[in-house]
Amino acid sequence: MNKMIKEKLALAFLVLAAFFVVSTPAWSQPNVILIFIDDMGYKNVGYAGSDLCETPNIDKLANEGMVFTHAYASAANSALSGACMFLGRYAFS
Repeated sequence: MNKMIKEKLALAFLVLAAFFVVSTPAWSQPNVILIFIDDMGYKNVGYAGSDLCETPNIDKLANEGMVFTHAYASAANSALSGACMFLGRYAFS
C-alpha cells in the first residue's frame, strides 16, 4: 500500500473519530482508548514487564483502567491491519 493511500486512510479515520466525539454526548459513551502501534510486542511496555522501554503514561492508563491481553491481528502487515480495523472487516484473500 503506497504512502498516499495510508495517509488518506489515517485522515479518514481521524475525521470519523472526530465526528463520533462531537456527535455524541459525553455521558452516553464510555471512554475508550485504542492504541494501534506497528512493530511493538506485548512485552514492550512497562506494565507487561519490560525494563527496556519506559512507558509511564501507558502504565498509568493500564493500572487505572482495563487491559485486554488477547488479540488477533486481522492481517500480516500493519497497513492492511489498520484498514481492517477502520473498515470493520477481515482482510480480503
